Amino acid sequence: MTMRCDTAAPADGSILSLLNGIIAITEEMIGTLEEGSYEEMERLTALRQECIDRLQTGHTPAAGAPPADAAEIRRVIEQLNGITARLTDRMEDQSSSLMSAIHAMQHKRYYGNEQRGRE
Repeated sequence: MTMRCDTAAPADGSILSLLNGIIAITEEMIGTLEEGSYEEMERLTALRQECIDRLQTGHTPAAGAPPADAAEIRRVIEQLNGITARLTDRMEDQSSSLMSAIHAMQHKRYYGNEQRGRE
């Protein structure tokens, strides 16, 4: 599925639409990370950053977009913070697993070479 910043909500360009899009992308990033698809992860990371950039540059909603409700925006931002924390945890887990695997391979190579030297 090809995602855009605003696919999680009506594509009216509203702040809530962009925030919900970031949440949807972040959720997809978690699944992609677990699958080990690094190319897709790069694409999603770039897409997520594009959405964040649109928010930070004072993105103007499309004509006719509903006004943003501050309470709803706070709720969605809290949801985004939670899903971002989950993504960070998963990325740290992946990094830790990768470092353990690298260390094990180095250990095996070092002691394997040392063992062959004794023979």
